[in-house]
Amino acid sequence: MAGTQKLGPQPSIPIPVRKAQSSQENSASPLPTAQGDYQLPSAGSAMKGYAPLDQAALKLTPRQKAAYDALSPGEQQSFHSLYCAQGGNAEAQAGLCQILERPPLLKSTDNNGKNLLSVLDGVNGKKGQSSLENAGLSSNQLVASLVKQLNNPADVYQGDNRTCAVASLQTYLATSDPAEYCRLATDLWEKGETKFKNGQDILLTSPRAGDKRNPLDAMLQESWIETAKDFSPTDSESRGEGDGSLLEGMEALGKALLKYLPVNSVLSFLTGKKEAEINAEGLTSNQIRSLYGSAMSAVPTVVDVQSNLAKSFNKLTEMLDAGHCVTVGLKTASGACHCVNVLGTNNGKVSFSDPLNGKIKEMPSEKFEKMMAIMVVPEEYAEGYVGKSIVNSIENFAGDADEYGGRGGGSGSSR
Repeated sequence: MAGTQKLGPQPSIPIPVRKAQSSQENSASPLPTAQGDYQLPSAGSAMKGYAPLDQAALKLTPRQKAAYDALSPGEQQSFHSLYCAQGGNAEAQAGLCQILERPPLLKSTDNNGKNLLSVLDGVNGKKGQSSLENAGLSSNQLVASLVKQLNNPADVYQGDNRTCAVASLQTYLATSDPAEYCRLATDLWEKGETKFKNGQDILLTSPRAGDKRNPLDAMLQESWIETAKDFSPTDSESRGEGDGSLLEGMEALGKALLKYLPVNSVLSFLTGKKEAEINAEGLTSNQIRSLYGSAMSAVPTVVDVQSNLAKSFNKLTEMLDAGHCVTVGLKTASGACHCVNVLGTNNGKVSFSDPLNGKIKEMPSEKFEKMMAIMVVPEEYAEGYVGKSIVNSIENFAGDADEYGGRGGGSGSSR
């Protein structure tokens, strides 16, 4: 491998254009305008401008009270509106109160500068796309699901679907960019379309009948993976130094063919697989890179971990110490790759959230290092990754993780 170099400027991501589906008209219910004090009303009582709550009040802890008092009047109004709308859902109301204890959540803003509470309150009382409403994703359920994932990003669930890469992006955004994550979800639910930070269109792909995922997970994962499949599966420029390999020639050929053929037809030609097989698979590393780049402020590098294991694990630790949630692809015994989100390291173990069953797992660091195949590295941490350190962008990363944890199985049916 070449000596340590700073990765050169990343090429911009071409933004594919997809034809929008018809979007239904939605009208908002009027929002209450009155404010209340920090103690929410007791059962049967009414706060001026709000309907009576249908269950006993949830009192704020001293820490929650202090956080509530620090909110602006508009944020206080949004909090009350959200809390009252969740009457009868004690878990969602408790989750909202828990958000008060987490300043990074309260302070986060979306790509339009709106704060988290305002983004969530923006769908209160509205109607979503009919396919989503029919799947059980009402405005109240949407907010409740988002609140649950904001407090526990590991709740994201893929089940038996080959959507680990986009599920991992859900966890990444819920952790690192929570208000923007909520904007993407609420826009898609209400309008049937939205845009990533870089302007890339996202169109609604409705959940399938019988889908075991939470409707929120199904909506985002299916819509995002269809968006990502519009990106080129290869990009030889992103690999840094060339090595004259056959693979590099295949990538060049693939890029030329993309001018005339659909993405999956090109992949079929390059890999020898049938297009139906390609459709059933996940994303190539370049599609993962492009997807993350669309959602982030800068295009990341997808790193081949095993080409420089010591450096990569040190980078992982550095990113965790800086508060990042790190997306890693683990190579399984079957040769497939499964994306997870690393949350921390402690006492010789790695803690990570696994979308396969929506749980946090631990693995000995030595075993985890050996299984690491790829890692999504933000631009500011990509120094020194060149040439063969940049992942083979033709390979597909979408496998399951039977070898180290098993499928979600029955646990997914109730989510």
